Amino acid sequence: TGVDTVTTPSVGSSSSTLSLSKFNYGSNPITIDLDGGNVRIKKGAGAPFALNSARVSVGELTFEHIVAVGSAPAAVKVILIIGSSQFQTTIHLRK
Repeated sequence: TGVDTVTTPSVGSSSSTLSLSKFNYGSNPITIDLDGGNVRIKKGAGAPFALNSARVSVGELTFEHIVAVGSAPAAVKVILIIGSSQFQTTIHLRK
């Protein structure tokens, strides 16, 4: 199912936390954040758990909520820094 709403970050801003809700999904909201070098995911009222291995320490995690323009859908740009390497992707939101 697609994304219903992105709560954090707000449109046009950036945050180290991404919080969103999906259509017809029983474990909303889904929250992804950085805690002590670990990228964590939390679904609904469940406990957060690490997405990365204990051997990997993430230095920085940034989410940018990009506004929809014309026929282009809204998007979330993700920047992840591990050591001296930066990884970046942009995910367009579908409904």
